[in-house]
Amino acid sequence: MVETPTRGDNILNVFITNVLNYWKKVKVAKSFVRSNHKMIIAYLRETVKAKRTDFSFRDVRKHRKLNMWKELQDFDWNVI
Repeated sequence: MVETPTRGDNILNVFITNVLNYWKKVKVAKSFVRSNHKMIIAYLRETVKAKRTDFSFRDVRKHRKLNMWKELQDFDWNVI
């Protein structure tokens, strides 16, 4: 999708996709970082709202594992 040179007269930075209809255009601009390459910016055809997802991590620190082990030992398994 990049048609403008990104380093000298050459197109070295590319944007490859298999769904062309998602993208409006690709713009070549001066890089924000110190580089002899230009950066590319790909614009979406439609704005996409991010989906919020809640997730949690299990606390696997050693003292938590020991507490869990103690709770499992102290549990009355006869009720099951």
